[in-house]
Amino acid sequence: MAFNRRLVFYAWADSNDNYPFQRVPGAEALAALPTHEIVLDHGDDSLTAVEVVEVGSEREPTRLLLHALHGPGSRPSRWGPGEGAQSITIGQNQYTAFSSHVAIWNDNIAALDAHANAPGLGRLSRYFLRLARERVAFRPLFEQDAARRLEDLDGIRGVDFAIHDAYKVERARANGMISELMPRKEFPSIHVSAGMSQKDAHDDYIDDAVADELFELADNAEQFFDRIKIRGLSKTLRTKTGLKQSIVVNLLTERLHIEEALEADLENPSMPDKDEVFEALDAARRTLEADGDKLALAAEARMAIDAAD
Repeated sequence: MAFNRRLVFYAWADSNDNYPFQRVPGAEALAALPTHEIVLDHGDDSLTAVEVVEVGSEREPTRLLLHALHGPGSRPSRWGPGEGAQSITIGQNQYTAFSSHVAIWNDNIAALDAHANAPGLGRLSRYFLRLARERVAFRPLFEQDAARRLEDLDGIRGVDFAIHDAYKVERARANGMISELMPRKEFPSIHVSAGMSQKDAHDDYIDDAVADELFELADNAEQFFDRIKIRGLSKTLRTKTGLKQSIVVNLLTERLHIEEALEADLENPSMPDKDEVFEALDAARRTLEADGDKLALAAEARMAIDAAD
């Protein structure tokens, strides 16, 4: 059995200049946590746990297993023909989980194996802060053309997003901004398009505060969306009639990534083999560096996007 994964790359940065992120000491602090303190409760039955696979060093990446845990209120059900849906019963201090493998390098690059239910790095940021007192922000890297369009974006006129997974729908309804855009009636699958209409002036944009919140959500898009696109206008490009040209960026599919098929863990067939995943993340990084140094270019573009904001 093979697992299809998107090996997605990020840039990490200090979220507070007065407290630079200490990757290795932070991982050592997490590794030293007693077992009864490993699970972080975010509230609303949202739980996170981190396993330190390798603390890392100046030359070697920090390797982690990031788990999104489900407590009793959000645990999935089991189903069988003629039996219907029934609650899954597991032991005390045990959880159902979706997991990601995370590598964090010393040169401000990070990566994870993304899949439909993968926990995003926003969870890891909160975990580092709460349990290791380390402050870090993870920002997705984009393919070169998408990064160029984002940097050229003069303002956002609209957003289109789709959520097909029931658990993500539940999480989205718990987020203030997304829940305001979603229909009041509950549906198992949601597609929302919101923004300026044709009646609005061509160069009118949504409020800056809303745009900032959209970008913040987009940085952790995997946690909420199955698809998210932003629409806006170019700073530099013009149509034949002289108007600013429209720009569309898919904030999920246009991220810097490599597709990989990974073999299942022999002891736990519900997950890919841990060592193979980390080897694949290392190999994906080498591939991107060899391919016209796409990784460095993407990181530079991300810095330019953040500076423009």
